[in-house]
Order: sequence, then structure tokens, then C-alpha cells
Amino acid sequence: MATSHTFGSLTNFIKGMIEDSGSDFSGRINDIVMMAEDRCLIDLNLTIFDRPGVVTLSSGDPLANLPENFIKLRTLSYLSGGVRRFMEQRSHEYAMYFWPSSVLRSNPIFWAPYSETQIYIAPTPESAIACDAFGIKRPTSLVVDQAGTWLSKNAGSLLAKACLIVSEQWDVDDARAGLWKADYEQDLAAKRMEFRHLIRREYDRAQ
Repeated sequence: MATSHTFGSLTNFIKGMIEDSGSDFSGRINDIVMMAEDRCLIDLNLTIFDRPGVVTLSSGDPLANLPENFIKLRTLSYLSGGVRRFMEQRSHEYAMYFWPSSVLRSNPIFWAPYSETQIYIAPTPESAIACDAFGIKRPTSLVVDQAGTWLSKNAGSLLAKACLIVSEQWDVDDARAGLWKADYEQDLAAKRMEFRHLIRREYDRAQ
């Protein structure tokens, strides 16, 4: 039977497993849980958290904001002359190399991750464009719905292990960190097998 957690049981687990060696740890439990949730959602890659959104490109600006609470952008497209054009994902370095000019503008072809909330566009848009986005949208956190969420009920052990890994960012020094990461990867593989019918299958236009 899958391990299930409420917010209370998860925080008790975290505090019981970790020796607080950092002054910021006790006040960062909410941040640890939310960051661990994001990690699990991205690593599981399940379609049940996919949602549509809109990304607005501005003329002359290579940066664009992701839809609110998007943690992973899957596809980005727009209509041009009645034809839908899908932009391709590249690295930030590739996009800058492809379009180094800050003055020249053209129709967007590529997008690249830039920050947690923004993407980089190349070429720099020559006009404002409302793009259709599709990706993983952050669901209600266990920090808010403390009785339990889909993730905490169906992948509670994975979430708990992710919390232990994330806690290292707040000066938590524990010799078991390597074991936690190995346990997380093992649990992740098991959950991906369990939820394989929900895993995103990437679309290949060549097929």
C-alpha cells in the first residue's frame, strides 16, 4: 500500500529524520515541501497535471513570462497567416548564438529556459504575439491543502524523500544525503512504472 501523508505527518517525518544544523531550517518547512513537490511533478512527468496557458511575446523583447504556476513548459505555438507554428526548445546559449542581435527582429522560431518564470525567445519578436502554451502547472500544494493532495496520497514516500534531498539547501548536513538520493531514484522508478499509463509521451513530428 502506498504511503500517504498529510502536511502534519510529512513535517513530522522531515523533522524526525533531519538534525537541524542550520539556523534557517525550522522556518523553511513550507519552502522545502513546495520545492519537493515541484521536483516530484517534473520527475514523474504525468499528464494529469498538464494545462493550457498563454505566453505573450512583446515586440523587441527576447524575454517572455510563463503562465502563472507553470513549472515545465512542454509546447509553445502561435498562428501566423492561418498556419500554426510550433516553436522548438533549445538551450539559452543556442538561442543567443542563433540570434545574437539585440536590434534585428523576426518571427520566433526557438524558445529556451531562462529562469523559473521566464523563457528566452529567438529570433527577437518583431511584433506582439499571443502564443498557446501547454505544460505542467503546479497543483494546490500540501502546504495549502493540508489534509492531503493527489501527490501526497499517491506518492507520499517519493515526496518525503524529495523533502529530505531539498533540505540540504538550508544548511542541513547529513551523511545520509547520498542514500536519500539513491532511495529517491529507486522510488521514482517504481512510481513511474506504477503510473506509466499517465506518463507524457513526447510527440515526434517525424513519426
